[in-house]
Order: sequence, then structure tokens, then C-alpha cells
Amino acid sequence: MSKKYINMLQNIMILLLSVSALLLFIRQQTGSSLASLIDPGQTGSDAAAASAESLTSVDTVVRIAVSGSYGRYGDLHMTSTSDGFARIRNLLQEALGSADSPTVCAEQDFRTALDSTSIYCDWTTPLPMPVVAGIVGASTTVQDLNVRRMALSVEQDTVTLFFTNDARYLRCTTKVSVEALLNLISGVQMDTVAFAYELDDSASSPYSLLHTGELRNYPLLTSVSAAQSPDSLLSALGFNPNTNSRYTESNGTEVVRDGERTLRIEPDSTLLYDGGGTVTPETSLSGDVASTEDAVLCAFRSLNRLISNSEANLCLKNVQATQNGWLVTFDYHVNGVLLRLSSGEPAAQAEVDTTGVTSFAIRLRRYSASESEYSLLLPLLQALAIASDGDGGELSICYVDSGASASAAWLEE
Repeated sequence: MSKKYINMLQNIMILLLSVSALLLFIRQQTGSSLASLIDPGQTGSDAAAASAESLTSVDTVVRIAVSGSYGRYGDLHMTSTSDGFARIRNLLQEALGSADSPTVCAEQDFRTALDSTSIYCDWTTPLPMPVVAGIVGASTTVQDLNVRRMALSVEQDTVTLFFTNDARYLRCTTKVSVEALLNLISGVQMDTVAFAYELDDSASSPYSLLHTGELRNYPLLTSVSAAQSPDSLLSALGFNPNTNSRYTESNGTEVVRDGERTLRIEPDSTLLYDGGGTVTPETSLSGDVASTEDAVLCAFRSLNRLISNSEANLCLKNVQATQNGWLVTFDYHVNGVLLRLSSGEPAAQAEVDTTGVTSFAIRLRRYSASESEYSLLLPLLQALAIASDGDGGELSICYVDSGASASAAWLEE
């Protein structure tokens, strides 16, 4: 065999090895490339962790209305983690994932959409758009807007997504099929509802969603302090139950210190936690808290582990940026009915930085529904008449915890 021929074979082998190495490199990078579409700062392992720790597990109360030629029906006490919301979540996920760039529109365009064949979602509180997208399992390019209300509406042969914070109104075309939206609407079984603007054209909060039929029964709730045993609470937060740094103050507050961390258990089952700069698995994520979505998830996971044996669950109320990170607040809900503490304070709040939860406060309560006693509520039209003389807030039915019990009442918030 000639030397020239041997050199040629060697060159071919080198080329094949180079191509093989290149293909292997590309294959290894595919995961991180896909992850960068979700978050340019994520690695492949970070994206997997983010997928496993999804915002879809965070509960929110959402009021739903579906409208068509047959009328308007809705559910005022749905939650984002309920089975009833699953089909709507899937459609919103597709809509957000396929939406083009949003453009500003007029409020009248939004109202016209509601009066057309449509699905309307009221998140009951303004939330950052990336958080709303995360709750339905989607991503979004809209970063600088808090969203209170959304609607998917049929416009000729397309489905348009509308969203607003009650100050700005935006719209974008989606790739959701008209058939998919119509199938969802035709398959729901809900009560008749109306917007406040349909019942009173001078309503100060026109998009309050209200049942127009006979009001459902809202059972009275018993309300008691609901802290677990102190040792259980300590274990849930990664404290050493056998620590010697544990004492009771004269007012009955138990104070437990573990290194730099402090937990105060007050007599009314309010817990006050200060991390003292210490990061633990119980108050952090598997990676850094790099976004508002991460902050919400981290706060929810840390606080939700403390809830047990109650008909009430935590639901997201608000998240806002602070100098050092984020402040995330939660309320309770009972079967989708928001519950307000008589003090006006949230049920829980957590301060979060890039390492995890640095401090929190939560009032632990246990609620049980009566099987024979129900809340007394004014009829809708009377409640609307009284609200018209109020401060112009959103009219809705919520539970109010007065201490030993909680009953449903009309609130204007």
C-alpha cells in the first residue's frame, strides 16, 4: 500500500472523528439550548429543576365567566389547581404560548370581547404577567405588566387574547382554534352570572362578576388557632427540636433559636421566622431564586408545609419587588371562597431574596364547616345598591374571620 494512500486514509479517519465529536457536542448542548428558550440564564439541569418545581402547584382563586349566544355562565369560586380549571388552564397555556406581540387597545374593545363568544378570567388581584403565565404552565414575553383580568374571545376566524390591570388594556392574536374555544364553552356547566355593568351601568367596578340566580348556601365556619405541636413545626422548618436555645416569654410566646435562625410561636398560633442569613432546604429552592416566579414558588413551598388539618388553603394575594428581593403575600380560601382576617392583614407573608425565604409571618388557623348553620347574606340587588354608595371597590362574597367563627359576607374591596 502506497504511503500516499495511507495518508489519505488517516485524513479520512481524522475527519470522521472530528464530525463524531462535533455531533456529540451538539447533542449534549441541546438540553441547555432548549432551556435557554425558557430562561437564557438556565443550564439544562436548572431547567429540569424549574420544570419539577412548577408554579402550577401554587393556588390562586380565579373567577370564570363563559359567554355565548345562549347567555353568560360562570363560577366565582374556582381555584387554579382545581380539576374544574384544568381545561381552561390548557387553553390559556396554548394562548399564551402562541400569542404574538401585544398591542394597546381601548377598554371598549375589552368589553366588546366579553360580550362576544368568550372565556373570562379574573385573578381577583393584580399579579405579574410572568407569574400568571407560570400558574397556567406557560411562558410569556410580557414582563412589565401586572394583570388582573384576561379574556379569550372569538373574532371572525381567530381567537384573541385580551388582558388588563384596569388601567392598560392590551390584545394579541393567538393560534388557539375557534373550534377549541367553542368546544370548551359548550362543555361547561355553571351558574348564570353577569358583570356589574350589565346590572348597573353606573357601577364603579364594572367588571365585578356576580351570580344572578339564587345565592348558594355558605356554611358558617368554626375558627380556631391551628399550630401543630411545637416539635412538628420545628421539624417542618429544619430546626433541631432538642435545641437548648428554647424558652417561653412572659406573654406565652415560645422562642426557639437554632444557630442564626429564630422562630417565635405566639399564643394565637402566629409564627414569626427570621432566617438570620441562613439558607436551609425547607426555605429555599434547589437553585438560586432568580425571578419573581421563583420567589412566589419558594414562599409558597416554605409556608404551605405548615398548613395541616384545615378546610382552608393558602392562595396567592400579591408579590412585589423590594430593595433586597421580593415580598410575597397570601390569603386563605375555603373551597374557592376568599377568607379575610378581621384585622385586614394577610394570612401570611414572606420576604425572599436570591437565596430563599429570609423571614416570614403566618397566622395558622383551622376552619371547619358547619353542616346545619349558614351565613345570612343580603340579596344581590340590595348589595349592589349599598355598594353604589361605597368607595367603588370590587363587590364579592368572602368569608370574614371574626375570631371564633367565620361567616360569608358581601365585601367591597
